[in-house]
Amino acid sequence: MKKDLTIILTFYNQHDIIKEQIKMWENYPQEVKDNVDFIIIDDCSINPIRYDDNKIDLKIYRVLEDKYCNIGGARNLGSHVCETEWMIHSDVDHFIESDLASELVSLVSKNQKNNIYKFNRINILDKKTKIHPGTMLLTKDLYWDIGGCDEDFVGNYGQTDVHFFYRSNGKCNTIIRDDLYLKYNPKGETNNINRKNLKPNQDIFNNKKITNNWSKDFLRFKWKKII
Repeated sequence: MKKDLTIILTFYNQHDIIKEQIKMWENYPQEVKDNVDFIIIDDCSINPIRYDDNKIDLKIYRVLEDKYCNIGGARNLGSHVCETEWMIHSDVDHFIESDLASELVSLVSKNQKNNIYKFNRINILDKKTKIHPGTMLLTKDLYWDIGGCDEDFVGNYGQTDVHFFYRSNGKCNTIIRDDLYLKYNPKGETNNINRKNLKPNQDIFNNKKITNNWSKDFLRFKWKKII
């Protein structure tokens, strides 16, 4: 059966959280599972992940080189292997519960191919909310028309979402759905990233805005399909 949407989730060593994600997906209503594929990008975790059940249509791909802050590369890999027209990129600490998943299926059925959708998120600990750009719903064709993620930013933290949406200007409509909520679990954040060292990627971004020298050298690492 042809699906309409793929949920793409990238993780790095957060095995407990990824198990929670899979269990949640398995418990989606059948009408949602009938319309959704699932992709996990294992960004070279120390221990690879496997899935031996068949309750959902899940594919796992593993990056074979441990590149620091390979956020853009992992998103490019997920977009490269996605087989549906629509996809949603999400962080491992963001949970797309069944009510939101049903809304996503409804959104893509309306076929607004020039739209990128962003969503609200609610912290499960303090109940604070914010719009987060890392979880975005769009078509695969639009992702690549914008230019994908420039992998020159891999190796340092920051500007991945910023540079993608900077390049999206004039190519799409960005729709903020602050009435739709992701659940955010802070314990899912990767703890091996220095989030204070922003200058290297800020310098790269500022230079690229001037030169317009955006890289098309994608997937600069070895990878393989696990299942």
